[in-house]
Amino acid sequence: LRSDKSFRSVIARRNKRTSTKRAERKRAGKPKDERRMDTWQAKWKPPRPVHRNPCLIIGCSDEASLKESFGKFGEVKEVFAPKGQNFAFVHFEDKYDAENAMNALNGSEIGGKQVKVTDGKGANKEVAAWRASCMAAFKAK
Repeated sequence: LRSDKSFRSVIARRNKRTSTKRAERKRAGKPKDERRMDTWQAKWKPPRPVHRNPCLIIGCSDEASLKESFGKFGEVKEVFAPKGQNFAFVHFEDKYDAENAMNALNGSEIGGKQVKVTDGKGANKEVAAWRASCMAAFKAK
């Protein structure tokens, strides 16, 4: 018979080995965000893309080149580029065309400038600063 103390040490060593092996398998070259569960919720996509109308374009404010570039993805209703700013908004007739345009044009060159295309309804520092300056000018009147 083994003594109780030696039995515990054997179990402790075994547990340490298995937990180390488990951790090594987990880390096997995959970043943490790639180790997700493979469930139907993770794979599910809505029947139509979520609409993100208008698109916010940061880096280019040339209305003609924006209308030309975004016109390839659907009918552009309006392009609004505030004077003196480095961003613009593009509104589509069909709100679902904006999603396709965002995915395709993000990081591309429009009008000779590298642009970032995001959802126009989300928060953005540049847009917030512009809106604040507009409100200050309005209140000053």
